[in-house]
Amino acid sequence: MQELIAAPQSESGQNNVAGIAVTVLWYGFGIALVFAAPPAWILGYLLRPALNQWVHVAVFFAAPTLVFWVLGGPLGLG
Repeated sequence: MQELIAAPQSESGQNNVAGIAVTVLWYGFGIALVFAAPPAWILGYLLRPALNQWVHVAVFFAAPTLVFWVLGGPLGLG
């Protein structure tokens, strides 16, 4: 028989799942707004003259991938 894994409980006995979810979303979106939005705006501005929309798709995939690849090694993220 499988045992159910209980969600973390706070000192008051309340469930922490909602608080953890809010924290994860806050840090995820906050970090994305600070570090990802400015380069995305710059890329979007630079790619405005491109007539082929697939160029946008390719660059917005390749740029973050390359940045993470270049920074991920020295920072120990990969």
